[in-house]
Amino acid sequence: MKADHRFLTSHEDCAFCALMACSDLSDEALLREAENCYQILSKEFNSKNAVQSLSHVLALYAGTAQQKCDRVIRLYNKMREAGIKYGTYNELPTLGLLAMLDVDTEELIKQIVEVSDWLNQQKGFGFWGGVSNKARFMYAGILLQKEYMISQQMSTVAVNSAVSVIIAQQIAICTAIAASSAAAASNSSN
Repeated sequence: MKADHRFLTSHEDCAFCALMACSDLSDEALLREAENCYQILSKEFNSKNAVQSLSHVLALYAGTAQQKCDRVIRLYNKMREAGIKYGTYNELPTLGLLAMLDVDTEELIKQIVEVSDWLNQQKGFGFWGGVSNKARFMYAGILLQKEYMISQQMSTVAVNSAVSVIIAQQIAICTAIAASSAAAASNSSN
């Protein structure tokens, strides 16, 4: 990773390295797949660091790089058409997890809105909670992704489901740390 993207790769990529090491694919195949996804997605999204993280997530899934990236781009565009302003920074890797779910896109988007609306009513997620709409949509997606994975545990994708839940949790932790740091910096400057 560091050889391909010297300035983008940092300590936050260690968790992705560990997850990729658990894969049956060779290191070379995973890195090649991640790089292929990165090249496709970097033309669509501005945050190169988030695109790199998304590429690591997608490398763990079956299919060609183009197929996986097309699913992410299609979901993102359908969300925008539905009025969801989904973030393209810390939120982007979770979008990849959602795009890889074997569910109806329209139903998924409807559920994301419902969960986001529910979160908006919860303490800390509303107007005064400091959580942006983009982050709330991401949290809604993480909750839905985990729920879908639990409901599919008995299927043949059980191992991929477990890895996906771990990835989602890692992404949530990284995002929470970044959000907390930004909030702390904002409060200290006021």
